[in-house]
Amino acid sequence: MMKPLSTAKVRSVREIKKKAKMKKINKLITTIVVVVLLLLIVFFSTKTFFLEDFSFSELFSSDQEFRETEAGITFVSKNFAITDAITSLEKDQNISVFYSVPYDNPEYMSTIPDLFYIYPSVFSAKGKTTTLIIGILDEQNNLINCFSNLGDPQKNEELTYEECDELINKEQTLIYIRHPEDREKTEVYFSVEEKMITIVPKNIEDLHIATFLLLEAMYEDFENIMQKIREFSIDQDIDYIN
Repeated sequence: MMKPLSTAKVRSVREIKKKAKMKKINKLITTIVVVVLLLLIVFFSTKTFFLEDFSFSELFSSDQEFRETEAGITFVSKNFAITDAITSLEKDQNISVFYSVPYDNPEYMSTIPDLFYIYPSVFSAKGKTTTLIIGILDEQNNLINCFSNLGDPQKNEELTYEECDELINKEQTLIYIRHPEDREKTEVYFSVEEKMITIVPKNIEDLHIATFLLLEAMYEDFENIMQKIREFSIDQDIDYIN
């Protein structure tokens, strides 16, 4: 209710101007809020059909993590959905495959001969060149030296640490296969930024499973490729492809 003139306070010009200024500020704030709300409505309306892939972390984090588990193998990717990471990393025509071998277990590679040949076989069927690298690691998992075919199936050269380091850091996708170690689960990490896929297995069986799942995700015709590889293996009396 309006106060009687006799009891109303007389406001100075400064007070009147101050209140007018506050009204303008409040009006501006209200306008900004309305605009922001409208923008949010538009933003979310464009997300309506993509709710399965949408996460609030898209709004507040630039380091989103994607995880999927299949056959007991956990696939992890930063900032890219698993399928998008695989598609991006598979594009290279030249792919390096690095196997780490403990210096105190030189016979390790003889336990996974099929895995040693499956990558170049599959990549060759897709018209790609594979650089195989066998890295010898010390007990702290530091690289000592390596052996490589340098992208040529007929070669097998021993390289120094410096040569290995240069080969590993080439601008092409690298699949880094760690030797099995005592751990809770097997994980496959994708880093599009580093152009790297890392397989960290808990045992040889899981390493096989992770390899087949990875290649199957890369190529829809993987089973057909494997069938041709098996037929070739039989014709050549080779028993390393299961």
